[in-house]
Amino acid sequence: MVKKDITDGNLYLANTEDFLTKLFPVDASIVDEVYKKLIKKEGTYNLGKKLWKGLPIATEKESSYYQPFVEIVESIRVASESLGKATLCCRWIDRHSKYPKSRDQDAAIIRPDILCVLKMEGEEQKKWEGLGYIGEKEKKSKPKPPVRRSGRKNRGSARGGGGGGRQNTGGGEGEAKDEKEDNNKSEQQKEMAAWWLRVNVPIEIKPAESKSAVDHVERLFGYMRQVLREQADRCFVPGLLLSRRGLQIWLCDRSGVLGTRMPIDIHKNPKGFIRVILGCSLLPPERLGWDPTMRLCRQPINPQCPELVHSYDPSVKLSDYHSSLYDTNWVIEMPSKTDPMKREEYITVRALSVVRAECMSERATIVWAVIKVDDMKTKNPPHHCWRPTAGNHEGDFFPEESKTRDIHLGRMHSYEDVKYDGDVMDTQKFIRQGLDHFLPFMDVDNVNEKRATEALETAEEKEAHLDVSIVASTQELEPPWRTCARLLSEDYGWPLEGFRDLSELSNVSDHLITAHEFFYFSALSIETSAQEMYLSAPLVIDGIMTTEGRLIDIDYAKRTNRFVSPVLFHAKRKDDTPSKDPAMMKILRGTFQIFSKNQATDDVLDACVWTRDTIPFKTILDYKPRPT
Repeated sequence: MVKKDITDGNLYLANTEDFLTKLFPVDASIVDEVYKKLIKKEGTYNLGKKLWKGLPIATEKESSYYQPFVEIVESIRVASESLGKATLCCRWIDRHSKYPKSRDQDAAIIRPDILCVLKMEGEEQKKWEGLGYIGEKEKKSKPKPPVRRSGRKNRGSARGGGGGGRQNTGGGEGEAKDEKEDNNKSEQQKEMAAWWLRVNVPIEIKPAESKSAVDHVERLFGYMRQVLREQADRCFVPGLLLSRRGLQIWLCDRSGVLGTRMPIDIHKNPKGFIRVILGCSLLPPERLGWDPTMRLCRQPINPQCPELVHSYDPSVKLSDYHSSLYDTNWVIEMPSKTDPMKREEYITVRALSVVRAECMSERATIVWAVIKVDDMKTKNPPHHCWRPTAGNHEGDFFPEESKTRDIHLGRMHSYEDVKYDGDVMDTQKFIRQGLDHFLPFMDVDNVNEKRATEALETAEEKEAHLDVSIVASTQELEPPWRTCARLLSEDYGWPLEGFRDLSELSNVSDHLITAHEFFYFSALSIETSAQEMYLSAPLVIDGIMTTEGRLIDIDYAKRTNRFVSPVLFHAKRKDDTPSKDPAMMKILRGTFQIFSKNQATDDVLDACVWTRDTIPFKTILDYKPRPT
């Protein structure tokens, strides 16, 4: 899925300095102050050699980077704590040998090398607070014991010892103690649980230098994709890639991925490196991808006065996320149906669909069933998605509620493009800050001298995956800009594939065809799958309980001026009944037997005739009846 996302023209690069200026706007005075601390007090950065302490510069062993890198970034974070500017309570930890935890039992078992994780109260709080950072020394230095001198010769050197048992300068014991404390903290760090729910920024480390700007990125994108899946309130995710000494910054939102064209040499440009690491804890939460318009509802829920908290708050507990991605209770604001200027709060009861949440260049639609905070009686399924900015909002296509009953369309309570501080939350201006970008493009010179024919040269130009060096692309392609949108529907029910019996299937299918007919003659082109058609909640008509089909999900609707008569208009039917051509019935009977290994009854064949053009045939044959 990662490869698909980045090979569909959704990967872009930007000038590194512009990227840092617009997306990591950390105050230069803070960077300078931290830089001075790291040189004078910590000794973390060697100004003379222009090297970070302990970080390899010429090794091919990836594991030798992990602990020194964590020590360095933790030193940067701790050095900034005295400034009191941090907006997020976070910590950098090594996770190359232990994959983060997930509430999803089917989550991919992947292990990011380094993680920046947010604090969470509960059983891990004591470990968190007692950990400090690896390499941290006591602020008050202890006096060194006096040097004991002896007239005896140093016999230790003859036996290969370091300095003799009696000629103790006082440093060996202290250094051994510091090393032991560091090892203990390293072990504590490995034992501390890391949850995908609390990942702020993932890091991938490679000991080899990158030959192009898109080397080694697939794993990092996999981590970022998993973060989007686990964190429903995440608009985008930043990620870091360290290739030996070059640091590249990537940003993954719903318009694809954007990265820095040239990596930052962390040894030659320490302030640039410090700026990026500080940004991961000093920038406002919304500038690191967290959605401030969504809040967690603390568990257990108090119906009279629910306690709300942002997920990036350090007081959040694991229990506040409930048992799974589907059961987490979020509070979302929507416009009032009667007064668009008035806001109403809704608590999600259960997620109905999260399969698209992790998409890096899609609508990333999430569907919840919700209860209004002020009136916990009605369940309404709201859609949360990233719609194409250039298109219409899905809610614009639905008619007034008074017209929806007979044509079996969903009833819209309200809808909006999400805003924060008056700004629409979109990928172009809100997230990427209007940053200029360009496509990675292959310089085909000398890629393969044996390919001399014109046809092969043309083919090479199209092989973007053979990226050898990066030059500015001449293609003027724009990313698929998207806007965060929410739509609250008043209908709640089951997907079409959950029909109870064939009679209900036939009835509901007829309703959905009516809804399609309305859109068709309204000059709307829509694409609908079985998963996007819904049955409404049970209805009572004249004392009889029944179900009704309503079409509520038209994500891909587009207005069109082109009118083409549908094929069904040319079908010849008598008395508005489906044709039972003997040849067609024979084909249906044989197909049913192949799929189900059973003989088809007449009522099954009737349903197949009615519905073969509206839903996948195999859906009917493989259905699992809903309990009555």
